Amino acid sequence: MPDAIERAIALWAGGPPAGTGAEETFRTAYTDPVLINGTPTTAAELVARARSTHAALADLEFEIVERIDDGAKSAVVFRQSGRHIGTFPGDDPVPPSGATVTGIGIDVFTVENDRIAQIWVVSELLARLVR
Repeated sequence: MPDAIERAIALWAGGPPAGTGAEETFRTAYTDPVLINGTPTTAAELVARARSTHAALADLEFEIVERIDDGAKSAVVFRQSGRHIGTFPGDDPVPPSGATVTGIGIDVFTVENDRIAQIWVVSELLARLVR
């Protein structure tokens, strides 16, 4: 069985399932709430983020570049790419450009009881979208 990080990456790569079961599916990988960059984030908010990301980026792909595990903590370096077809959400929404964008990200995960309890996220994808 994949660990919590592998389950989470699969959810973001494939997108959340349709319907009301999406929150429960995210709870198989994340605590509810999970701390993201210090902010409590509910499963419902994760599902909304994942859906809006997939609406903004077609053909979304994730590639794990490196993973380092040390007890309850793991660092994952990943490359993601997609074609920017919809407005990318955020404080300053980015209108679609039609361009294919690629960015590197680093997530540091804390896992408790086989679910992600905390993530520190650094991603350059949004910076590439606004160029």
